[in-house]
Amino acid sequence: MIRLSLALAMALTLAAPAREALADAQEYAAWRMATRLNGVEDYRAFLAKHPAGNFAAFAHNRIAAAEGPRPAAPLVAAPLAPPSESGAAPETAPTGLNLSPGQRMAARDGLRARGFDPGPGEGAFDEAARATIRAWQAASGFPPTGELTEAEYDELTAAPLSGALPAGAPMTARLDPGTEGARAAAEAALFYGPEELAEIEMRLARAGFAVGEADGTLDEAARSAIHDFRLSRGLAPHGFLDRPAVDLLMRATASWPGPVAAKR
Repeated sequence: MIRLSLALAMALTLAAPAREALADAQEYAAWRMATRLNGVEDYRAFLAKHPAGNFAAFAHNRIAAAEGPRPAAPLVAAPLAPPSESGAAPETAPTGLNLSPGQRMAARDGLRARGFDPGPGEGAFDEAARATIRAWQAASGFPPTGELTEAEYDELTAAPLSGALPAGAPMTARLDPGTEGARAAAEAALFYGPEELAEIEMRLARAGFAVGEADGTLDEAARSAIHDFRLSRGLAPHGFLDRPAVDLLMRATASWPGPVAAKR
């Protein structure tokens, strides 16, 4: 019985990658069918079956290009913390994370995406930004300290516009494989073709990262742009695509629906 259980467990373990590969292949086939038909309802049918798939963001973009982008959530400017009765400055909050400029930018992006306006700037958080952080923390069930903990930063920067992560899942749940070969394999597993890669290059250019010609080949210039974009968003800095990077890029350029519009 023990041997049978072990054999069954090993079989299920070995079968898991095969099941994942089959699911990816089924999504890829469904996506190619949707792109051939290129109708709004075809993309909606694709999203009904693969709402969190690797191509979900592209489907949303093509629908938006046909129907117009959805209006952004209204920004909420948080009031400054009131002074104490004695007139002294509010008590300093506990020290939070020592964020890099790229991580602060990602946190600001996360606040805006959730409808909280941290104000202009990309440097150290000023009092207006900290007040906005406090407002978001209070609305999200966190202690309103104005300082971000690691869990809060993960929550704030987990922004799966295309559904890569469920709401609230930490970005750090997507571990970087660490080696160039593993990163290349993870990128290949996305099944993106020249059309999707060209759109990613266009979006990188719109986000301010020079890619050269957007031809869907991911040459040295494009790899450098991916590296710089990842670095600016607090992700592991390398030149390969993965779902967190693609999702953040889609969110950063959400005002542009993309180069391909579905037929209505």
